[in-house]
Amino acid sequence: MAKKRVTKKTNTKEERKPSPKKDNNKEIYIILAIMGFILVLLLSFNYFYKNINHFKYQGLPFTKENYDKLPVFHYYYYFTDSAGQQYQYNLYLQTDPRKNDIPITGKIELPAEGDPVYVSINGTGLTDCKAASTGVATLAGFLVANLFDSKAGLADAAEAEKNNLTHIDCDTNPYDITIKLQAGEVTKITKEANCHIISIANCEVVPAIEKFEVQAILDAKARKAAEAKG
Repeated sequence: MAKKRVTKKTNTKEERKPSPKKDNNKEIYIILAIMGFILVLLLSFNYFYKNINHFKYQGLPFTKENYDKLPVFHYYYYFTDSAGQQYQYNLYLQTDPRKNDIPITGKIELPAEGDPVYVSINGTGLTDCKAASTGVATLAGFLVANLFDSKAGLADAAEAEKNNLTHIDCDTNPYDITIKLQAGEVTKITKEANCHIISIANCEVVPAIEKFEVQAILDAKARKAAEAKG
């Protein structure tokens, strides 16, 4: 008589190991949360950095840059001459235009292309300023780069004759635009007829000239906008 073979059943439920699936999902969620947090930080930093170095002053977009380790504020614009040639002008300021509170009385007007701009310099009280020559050169560069016919001279007639230079003052060319630089008790910009007087105190030559340049651009844009409206 043959013996029956007895097969032992195994308990598959007891031998089956628990699945680590839930633990793996938890780790993935943590990693995704950390990555999302880092992404938010990067975006916030980028937005913060962009807003620090880019700003608008009365509608003019400026960028804060470094020029030979010197912080400058850069604005540029395009313009076209009478022949249709397009130019780009880059304005670099040492003074933050938002903090340059030098007062201005009257609108700054510069002539049409081809007409002269006379620059009158009264050196009394300015010759001792280290930034005087830099400021005058900056103003001259602004006028020339914008295609104005710039002519410079001295406000003191005797000094001009002595140095064989042109005598230019507010009343020497009354029908043309004149820009006069002189020392004063308060740094300010005023307009008398066609003469723009930049009075400079405490050797604030560069801030005063930069204020003049920025306001000249703003006033020119305002006139163009008014003309466009008719």
